[in-house]
Amino acid sequence: MPKLFLNESVRSTWRARVEHIVGVTSTCVPAGAVALSMTNAHHAHLTSLQVASVPSCFLQRFLLLCGWPAADTAAVRAALEVNTALDGTGARTKFLPRCVHALHLPWANFGTTAYHEIIWMKWALLDETLRVPAVSAALFFDADVVLLRNPFASLPANLPALDMLYQRHEHGQAKKINSGQLLMRSPRLARAAAMLQPQVTRAKQSLDQDVISRYVSNASGFSVGHLPSAFASHCWERHSFERSCNHSLLATYHANCLGKKWSKEAQMARVIHACVPGGLLGAAADDHATAQQDPRAIAPPHARADPMRRGIGARGASARSGGALARRGGVRALAVSPEHGEPHPGAGAAGAGPAGAACSAGSSACACGYVCARGSPDGFDEASMRAELPAFAAAYHDQRAHFRQENAGGNGAFHALAIWTVVRALRPSAIVESGVHRGQMSRLLRLASARWTPTLVRIDPSTTRRWEDSVTPTRTVDLTARNYTDFAEVRWASLGIDVASALVVMDDHQDHLQRIEQAARAGFRHLLFDDNFVPGVGDIFSVKNACDGGLGSEGGGAPAQAPCGGGDLRRHFGPPRRCTNFHSSCTSLGPKELAAARERLLRAVDVIWEVPPIAAVDAPYQAVRKYIRPGGTFTYDGPVGRRWTQLHTELARQSIKPPLFPSSAEAASALNVSTGYLRTQATQYLNMVYVRLAPQGRSLSNRAAASML
Repeated sequence: MPKLFLNESVRSTWRARVEHIVGVTSTCVPAGAVALSMTNAHHAHLTSLQVASVPSCFLQRFLLLCGWPAADTAAVRAALEVNTALDGTGARTKFLPRCVHALHLPWANFGTTAYHEIIWMKWALLDETLRVPAVSAALFFDADVVLLRNPFASLPANLPALDMLYQRHEHGQAKKINSGQLLMRSPRLARAAAMLQPQVTRAKQSLDQDVISRYVSNASGFSVGHLPSAFASHCWERHSFERSCNHSLLATYHANCLGKKWSKEAQMARVIHACVPGGLLGAAADDHATAQQDPRAIAPPHARADPMRRGIGARGASARSGGALARRGGVRALAVSPEHGEPHPGAGAAGAGPAGAACSAGSSACACGYVCARGSPDGFDEASMRAELPAFAAAYHDQRAHFRQENAGGNGAFHALAIWTVVRALRPSAIVESGVHRGQMSRLLRLASARWTPTLVRIDPSTTRRWEDSVTPTRTVDLTARNYTDFAEVRWASLGIDVASALVVMDDHQDHLQRIEQAARAGFRHLLFDDNFVPGVGDIFSVKNACDGGLGSEGGGAPAQAPCGGGDLRRHFGPPRRCTNFHSSCTSLGPKELAAARERLLRAVDVIWEVPPIAAVDAPYQAVRKYIRPGGTFTYDGPVGRRWTQLHTELARQSIKPPLFPSSAEAASALNVSTGYLRTQATQYLNMVYVRLAPQGRSLSNRAAASML
């Protein structure tokens, strides 16, 4: 029995709660069956994802060991709340899984003494659970196992009559136990397993599952086997889970073989969005299913012949669904092949005519890109960008000659023209550049504003050697290296600049919505954002991400009920997260948080203007696809399964405005470069966006803005 975290009081409370829930009538969990898990404050978000897609009739028989005192803050409890449908109704409510509070379960590194104490607790919980006479079977899931539907419905009637079934390891290791998912029927085995914990727990000792694997294989007298393949593992399903989802093959998914909590969280969210109808809104709609499940699937061996044991909850396969997203002004919808993810153009504009009929709201066979747009900027548009091209081209070639080597991840010609145009149109008295690197954009800003020489404030924490302004050094304020001060912490009044007329150029890989609210509180009105990634791609929560909204809300300029409604685009690219600080800090978002982010964005701004490319972008995001990989710093979110298909290319194209020039040859001639060079520059285009903040009276109050940071 784990000694550090379970005492007699906790065990007694646990048995009492088990006795209570097993007596609750459930329409989808067989009589005598319960489901168990455990969590702590560190893993509460994993647990909220774990149960986000199961029906409430399952949660009636689900018990959680919560590793924090009952008197702890409501914030941890809120992390566990999930949206679920009430049995027998269409309404949704907040449902808090039933908790038995243990002593504080700390976050523990792999292999430490505390880690081994914690992983042995599942066997103690199974032991205490099977001691309750009314319990005939218990399913246990680690916190990083996402339940895609009612798991009891995926236990077939012809399941072998064994004492314990476990999640299989990778192919070729079928006899080795993985204790992340367990079905325990035998009280004797549960008790024996709990007693196998070493009396003295040490760091780097054998894992619990290895100890028990050896025990049951050495003539213990117990019969064991592995769970059906519907109880999946990331270790061996990572490259095929999408296909399995398309065929409704998965019931659960264990996010193992992933070392970091955020990577587990991200993968769990990806799987939900790929496998569950409606994504995170898809708590099972068939709560009150009436299909009868053969009770022998989960009955203990001694009770297999009892014809009175009955259970309900066989869940039929259902098509994936979720509203798609529309581009303002109308784009053609794509009918998506579920097996290959290749696009098939619809017959007309999304939401109208044949395409609207083929791509109905809530259909997973529909996908649309979109451009986020609101209002119109004063003094510049596509025509003014074309008018600025001759002057820009001369400055751009001077820039290339000065630096000789371009930044591999820099703005490129497409974004540089937009910066040039906006600066020349607004004529700001000050320019704030957040994210400087080598200073190539700094020099371009000086060239664009040479006629009036505004104050240039540069913000960057790095010590990288960068371009220095030797012509007007007194008009440059460097908050860099040792003098670094984050944009949100600068005392702008002390710099003597007029923030209302200033232009802020953001290229600092921070949360765009957060930066918008920080700028609004400081009194800024004009912002330019680089790296305005489509939802589900990149290392930050972009303006385009916030504009997308959440499933079931308006988004991308389209109402929720439209064939291309809010929140669907990210389902094809990646999970809904807010990432900042070069992807080192990420938080998963649910549909309500995503819808609220869109509302906050639109309340804070009165103009959103995405920059058009100079020429057609044939291979969108090609320059950043190499960063789409799991783990580490400087990595980007991206398509589910990390595979960029033709569907993603087409969706990214549909999310880009029409180019300034109809042909690459014409654009190359205007810029005085080769078409090959222009195609390379097009791969660096990332939907740069100009934002004008609403007057302070209409934007968020300081308190409301601060509450979401």
